[in-house]
Amino acid sequence: MIMVSKDKVHLLYNETDAEMSAARPSCYRKVSRFKKLGCIFIVVVAILLITPACLSGRLCWHEQSCYLPTVSVQESSMVCKKLKDGRPVKKFPEALIIGVRKAGTGAMRFYLDMHPYVEIASAEINFFDFEYENGYEWYKNQLPMALPGQLTMEKTSNYFHNKKTVDRIYNMSSNMKLIVVVREPVERTVSDYIQRKLKKSESDDIDYPPFENFVIDSDTGEVDASEKIIKPSIYQKHTVKWLKYFPLENLHFVDGGNLILNPYEEVKKVEQFLGIPHCLTKDKFVFSSTKGFYCIKKNKGRREETKCLPETKGRRHPAVDPEVMRKLKGFFKPYNEKFYRTIGRSFNW
Repeated sequence: MIMVSKDKVHLLYNETDAEMSAARPSCYRKVSRFKKLGCIFIVVVAILLITPACLSGRLCWHEQSCYLPTVSVQESSMVCKKLKDGRPVKKFPEALIIGVRKAGTGAMRFYLDMHPYVEIASAEINFFDFEYENGYEWYKNQLPMALPGQLTMEKTSNYFHNKKTVDRIYNMSSNMKLIVVVREPVERTVSDYIQRKLKKSESDDIDYPPFENFVIDSDTGEVDASEKIIKPSIYQKHTVKWLKYFPLENLHFVDGGNLILNPYEEVKKVEQFLGIPHCLTKDKFVFSSTKGFYCIKKNKGRREETKCLPETKGRRHPAVDPEVMRKLKGFFKPYNEKFYRTIGRSFNW
């Protein structure tokens, strides 16, 4: 073994460094040229790939969001054709229209029934309020058959204000999507009175007391908060009850007044809430001047037909004593304001 001194080692390293430094300039120039050419090549390829994608709208950036390609009318019509694949089965609902009675629940059920991705029961089942003792299997048998990809739904307008339903629905499915149609409270109360009056008169053949006698306490002269047609209109009270079980994002509130005037707008929001394709397009809603509300066009084979709500919908309201109307509006106002704050949305009633 040859021993060298520490100074000799340093000398050897210094000589090696000098040799490497002498060779470095030409080597670095070669590597630098290759790097520049490689970078230019990568940039050119990237531009060639990205530019056509951006021009065609398939790749865009905006606030760090990526937009999906726009679906053409032809593609939309293909998506919204009646589903045929798979075997239809009975299953529990993924979404419910839970109320409010006489606020437009029938109209919402009617429109959703036209959607190819929805199978909704044709009548109110009342399982979670009056038929719960019949059991889950009985309930499932009352629901319509649905194909893979279709939502099963039902509408019972008493669920929203019934005391027992929220706990029962939550126990069946804590992920249930809940649709609540609300309407200006005084209008809804009057509409509720009209329906009760017609049903009672038809069955008992009696003269029904006037509306004012129902809603005003004869002893106090003020609004009778315990009256059955008043209670469902106190939306705040019932909403708080549902929010003890379900998060707010599981509830969608439909503007029942706007559902009459502009059903397309409200139905589109429900499609988004349910996560189903936008199939009930604006051109499918047709206003009927004779009926006074919107009908909907539906494809039947190769031809198209127009379907409307039954004649029982859209009844005219009787004239109500202005003083009673004033008392009702004053009674509902603080409840409405609390309701707006609870759901983070105003209906300007």
